Amino acid sequence: MKDWFEAGAIPQVEVATGCDEFENVIRKLGVGFACEWFGHDRDGNFAKETVNELCINTGLERPF
Repeated sequence: MKDWFEAGAIPQVEVATGCDEFENVIRKLGVGFACEWFGHDRDGNFAKETVNELCINTGLERPF
């Protein structure tokens, strides 16, 4: 089973906007790390929603 919260678990996207750059940093560092940095649980509901949105923006199915 894939750990979607780990660094590099979600593939990067081609950068077309500043938001793409921001999302790619989260993908690179990992959703778990980014969520902890901003005061959220590394695998809580907010983190799962973030993984889902990043996956959608990458063209992947939502894992949660």
